[in-house]
Amino acid sequence: MNTNLGFKSHSETAFPGSQWGSLFTALQVPAIDALYYGDAITHFVEELNALEVVVDDSGASKMIVVQFNSLVSSSNLAHSTVMSLLSCIWELSQTMSLSSPELKWLTSEKWLKTRHGYKTPRKSILF
Repeated sequence: MNTNLGFKSHSETAFPGSQWGSLFTALQVPAIDALYYGDAITHFVEELNALEVVVDDSGASKMIVVQFNSLVSSSNLAHSTVMSLLSCIWELSQTMSLSSPELKWLTSEKWLKTRHGYKTPRKSILF
C-alpha cells in the first residue's frame, strides 16, 4: 500500500479517520495516502479491513500509542516531533475531549522535556 511514509505492507498500514491525521503525521505512523488513491478508496473500507489494514478508531489509536511509546522509551522524540505533538494537542482539544480514553496517554505521560526533567504537558509551562 502507498502510505504517507512510502510503500508498506497491509498489516502495518492504517486508514484513519480525519481526527487522527495530525497524530499519524506527527508520530510518523503509516497511513494510506488518500491523495494517491483518491476519494474512491473510501468506498473500500470493508476490503481494506479484510486485508488487515487498520480501519477503525480503536486500532488507529493503538497504532499511535505503540509508536508514541516506542519513541518515548528510546528517547527519540525530536524537537520537531514534540512541537508537532503540542500542535496536535491544541488541534484535538478544539474538536474532542483530551480526557477521552483514546487520548489520555497524550496528556498523562511524562514526555515533555522541561528545566526540571520530563513532565506531562498539563504540568508544564510553555513560554
